[in-house]
Amino acid sequence: MRFTVDTSVLKQAIEVASHATASTNMTPILENLLLSVQYKRVVVTGNNMEMAIEYVIDSGVEIESEGAYTVSSKFLVPFVSLLSDEKVTISLGAGGALEFVTPTSDARFKGADASKFPVIPGFKAENPFRIPAADLKRAIERTLFSTAEGNIRPTLAGIYLKVTEDGSMAFASTDSFRLSEFVLKNAVPTGSNPAGIIVPAKTATELARILSEDGVVELYVSENQLLAVYGNVKLFSRLLNGHFPDYRNFFPKKFSTR
Repeated sequence: MRFTVDTSVLKQAIEVASHATASTNMTPILENLLLSVQYKRVVVTGNNMEMAIEYVIDSGVEIESEGAYTVSSKFLVPFVSLLSDEKVTISLGAGGALEFVTPTSDARFKGADASKFPVIPGFKAENPFRIPAADLKRAIERTLFSTAEGNIRPTLAGIYLKVTEDGSMAFASTDSFRLSEFVLKNAVPTGSNPAGIIVPAKTATELARILSEDGVVELYVSENQLLAVYGNVKLFSRLLNGHFPDYRNFFPKKFSTR
């Protein structure tokens, strides 16, 4: 494999995908990022088995030969952040090391074969919910603070997302002490199938980090998985299993002071 890419584009891809890596002695490959060089594009992937992020580089890149290899994000992220040249050429050497060459620098990183990298489970992507990125980012930020620690109440360690028949989308979270709800009116077409899922807090955090104030997010939901597509980024995540409490009755119906 060999390709040349704009340094700024590579920095963005590695920064985003690295948030889905994990440091573990049991499965060291989860610390690595997968660089998959395909026809006319490069896909950078992080996967910690609970969440995976793919960043597709399809502009500012010139591909000479295809291939795939994984390198530790612990070394790759700080190295790439220090690159000052406009472009960098990346190739897989004969000794099994990934080489990074610019006009002013030359570095090599030993990694692992791409066949050892965990495969992202198949996902049947159909009938997405399309939401403005700014709205989804705001909804997550307004409810993320009141999620619970996962080791206390697993079903409360995330944001509950409910689509109602009138086209509204409600986001709610609670840690048993605090309760928050944020409702997006007319978020999806009226008549959409009602759905209730619990998105892990870690997934919600990374999704809010990726989103900006522009564009539209596509959310695909299966029985126990979520896929969010935004621009060049795909975020896959497991959903939390269990029943989120019926929280609506906890909101006061009347009050003496407003």
